Amino acid sequence: MAGVVAIVAVVAAGASDRVREGADVAQSALWAAGFSAREQHLLATMASVVRAEVGAATVEVVLSPPGWGGDGVVVTGSCMEPRRLGVRVSTGSGTAGRTLASGRTSLAEPRVAAALPIAGAERLIGAVVVVSPGPERLLGGREVARLEALVAQTARQLAVPISRTA
Repeated sequence: MAGVVAIVAVVAAGASDRVREGADVAQSALWAAGFSAREQHLLATMASVVRAEVGAATVEVVLSPPGWGGDGVVVTGSCMEPRRLGVRVSTGSGTAGRTLASGRTSLAEPRVAAALPIAGAERLIGAVVVVSPGPERLLGGREVARLEALVAQTARQLAVPISRTA
């Protein structure tokens, strides 16, 4: 029995290290994009509000820091698996990658996921990926329009210098 407990402890420690490494990559991406702890909190809060607004299963925020060649990295979210932190998203690949490449909202067919652009003043900052809880709750035009408005509102707050928000 002690051997089994030891093996479980080693596996858990390894998983914990991988989550920590993902969190480090996510933090590095936030800093590379020029975001503060306040803005990190704002992105996490937006993810929670977006998830609640449409009853999504998960929401991920992907940032595309300067110097990453347009690729993005998952930096925060709501109800997402911790191992997703720090995952790299290739430009043009998948729903999020298509949004990073085009700067436009992308829907996965049959409308079970959507990626919405986070537009900055001078360039695309990243994308918000929303996944429905299943095929019985598809993302329609009304949900997408509401999500685009929430993401745009957050993007405007990201563009405000900290000194102006105090």
